[in-house]
Amino acid sequence: MGRRTLWVLVVVLVVTAAALYRRRAHTYSGGWSIPVRVHLLHSHDLEQANCRILPDEARRIFSRVNEIWVPAHIHFEIESIVEEEATNASPGLLEGERVSLAQVHRLRPAASLSDNAIHVYYLHRLASNGVFQGLDGIYVQDTAQLRPVPGGIDTPLPRVTAHELGHALGLFHREEMTSLMASGTTGLSLNEAEIFTARCAVATFPFARKLSDTP
Repeated sequence: MGRRTLWVLVVVLVVTAAALYRRRAHTYSGGWSIPVRVHLLHSHDLEQANCRILPDEARRIFSRVNEIWVPAHIHFEIESIVEEEATNASPGLLEGERVSLAQVHRLRPAASLSDNAIHVYYLHRLASNGVFQGLDGIYVQDTAQLRPVPGGIDTPLPRVTAHELGHALGLFHREEMTSLMASGTTGLSLNEAEIFTARCAVATFPFARKLSDTP
């Protein structure tokens, strides 16, 4: 390879790197705030629907959720915490000893729904750690358990919540065990494609708020 060819190659690499940097800076510039209404379901009739989480614990969960989502400059702001009685709570909603994923939406009180926030519901026992059924229905069980992976989180509920919120932002499951979008692990990582997808999704939410245009 001649010196001229080598120089041209170096220039091309520098220009390409600069373009990628500008693209990355543009993609990640500013932050987004998304309101979340947290629902702590209670039931005297169905033990599986009777959430054990207290409001202060819910705030701590979301504090850690926001730490997980820092790389994307996405912040989930608790709009309110609603402690409410689950509706239609009966053994007919169970799959074995846990609330069925197909039936969990029946526990949701209609009066506390809003079009101006993502809704996250906590209950005691669900057929999986969590499930995303739409912006008005993310469900997380307070007994969540995860398989530990290197660099993973030490508390399950923030991770499960952050994972299901990832689905709300258009992300899908991944095979890589250290990823936030891996199923059932303590993984936390988000790649650049996922961050780009999540930020694009947030920009379409009418209730999301742009925080700043400064990187």
